[in-house]
Amino acid sequence: MNQYVALLRGINVGGKNIIKMAELRACFEALGFANVRTYIQSGNVLFYADGLDRAALTGQIEDALSKTFDYSSRVVVRSEEEMKATVAQAPRGFGSDPATYRYDVLFLKEPLTAAEAMERVSGKGGR
Repeated sequence: MNQYVALLRGINVGGKNIIKMAELRACFEALGFANVRTYIQSGNVLFYADGLDRAALTGQIEDALSKTFDYSSRVVVRSEEEMKATVAQAPRGFGSDPATYRYDVLFLKEPLTAAEAMERVSGKGGR
């Protein structure tokens, strides 16, 4: 089995799409995933799955969440290896220099590319 994280968008923010973490865990367990754990009210779910590629996992999770919780689910799924690579590629000082870094990381949902995302994001000047 491979370990994954599912990063849910648009839940438990501003009183919209409220999902209790126990119910979220139960939804993932009903899909047959193992060792399902959630992180606070963030909508981040760690789980183990076997035999599906990331695109198939994403589709399966989005479908189940949309049906179970009656909202239009959007999920980014990353493997343990992909998350480790993200951390390894962080700039020097990331996580230890709050005056320089805000510690923001974007995980893009395919087919969106980094270049396309940056065209859509407006940042504050000076950084």
